Amino acid sequence: MTAVAYIRMSTCHPLRQIPANHITQQSDRIKAYAKRKGWKIAARYCDRKHDSAECTAFEQMVEDGLQRKFDMVIVDSIFGAGMDLESVKRVLLQAFHHAGISFAVVEDDFASREKSIAEIEAYFQRADLELQKAIIQKRNIEKSQRLQWSDIKYGYRLLDSGELAIDMRTAPIVQRMYQMRLSGKTLSQIASTLNEEGIPGPRGDRKPDSKWKLETIHRILHSTAYVGYWYKTVQGKQVRLELEPIVSKEDYDAVQRICAPSGSDTGSQEKNNLMVSLVVYESSGKVLKTKKNCSGERYFYDKLNWVVGYDRHIPCDVIQRIAVAALENECRLARDMEKLLPEELDIRKQEVLTKLREEMRCQLEYVANALKTENNSRVVLDSEPIFQTFMETANDIEIAFSQKNPWIRLYANLELDSLDSNLAFRHCIEKIEVCRDGRILFVPKEEKWKQLLSQ
Repeated sequence: MTAVAYIRMSTCHPLRQIPANHITQQSDRIKAYAKRKGWKIAARYCDRKHDSAECTAFEQMVEDGLQRKFDMVIVDSIFGAGMDLESVKRVLLQAFHHAGISFAVVEDDFASREKSIAEIEAYFQRADLELQKAIIQKRNIEKSQRLQWSDIKYGYRLLDSGELAIDMRTAPIVQRMYQMRLSGKTLSQIASTLNEEGIPGPRGDRKPDSKWKLETIHRILHSTAYVGYWYKTVQGKQVRLELEPIVSKEDYDAVQRICAPSGSDTGSQEKNNLMVSLVVYESSGKVLKTKKNCSGERYFYDKLNWVVGYDRHIPCDVIQRIAVAALENECRLARDMEKLLPEELDIRKQEVLTKLREEMRCQLEYVANALKTENNSRVVLDSEPIFQTFMETANDIEIAFSQKNPWIRLYANLELDSLDSNLAFRHCIEKIEVCRDGRILFVPKEEKWKQLLSQ
């Protein structure tokens, strides 16, 4: 039997990446496959251009096939066997197969020899279904990557191309906010100045009488978008988007240094209240209240207890900095775990399950020995909750060592820029414990799933 190989640079599958050595990889896989099957490759047809319409070698292969110069065509993937799946089906099934020329696909380990027309038709139907799913998925990805109106940042405008460009009407206002903050003005004073001058808030295009709010100014002064980058979640992954900066990195960093994380200049409407009910005293679990001192700085306090190093007064910005740093660390850890390959996660999962099975085996031996000397019904009743716990733990481990892990899903997709939102802050912090010895402990949400991974 005379076999030939067909290789091309492009693919009709929209989600498949084409590596630089794509031709070599295909050739090596086809050679190895033919060797395993005991087939000898007599010739190779190769369309090397990146152009998806390239078909010079493909047409030559069709011409040689109709002249019966070979008996089989081997391709690496059915999606790389021609310009599109329809033309591949027309040649391999409707022309070659009826002429007695078979084909084999390395990727699917599918050979049409001794296959019926119905079986080959079913194979192409499966390939077409996969292709349609990939096309839909690609459209969804492209749609989610395109910027929407909700992605517009104040100071920028959305172009028809789907990109953000500096808005010359509002960008100077952003720059002015930074300069006012650098000159020592509080957020309240900045808001008052803008409102008194009649400058519309961010919704000015739709609501001309919109006012500036403290949280809006705080968000603008803390958004990295104004120094040239921001993050957007696309298909569950964080994507970094670049844009032209409005303020200098030096001014942005200077504002971050002088902006009190606790929002001491913004009254009860600002971030002072972000952690209220989250900060508790370790020994009693009692929620710490907040107050302002004579200089206007807000702090946590407890009348009955006191903490070494703080003397009952813990500045809000201290706990704020610790909380934000802890959240950044959680995000970093979660993203590292998300990058682990499924095979690596499975290996770690099996290690933990092996330890669990060993504990379960020891428990079974104990129950077996107890049944020989004690009342059967009592031993069974006593052991049932233990084995139920084993089963629940095994189920939790299956979830923990997968992309469904709630801790990974929460923190790997968390946008830190959104932490000026009260709801976002509470969404990812279980509590913050203040210890008698001065330690401040951060307890994240979904910690159970993180602990299972740490095993």
